[in-house]
Amino acid sequence: MVDGPSAIGLYTLGFADEAARSAAEASLAARPDLVAAVSRP
Repeated sequence: MVDGPSAIGLYTLGFADEAARSAAEASLAARPDLVAAVSRP
């Protein structure tokens, strides 16, 4: 976690490499009960 939560509950996550980012995106997308949206800058 690099930043957050913001006033509206947003977090910024950082990753060591593209493989880690892709794995995290898949994990986060698999939890719609916890994560409403995943986006890249």
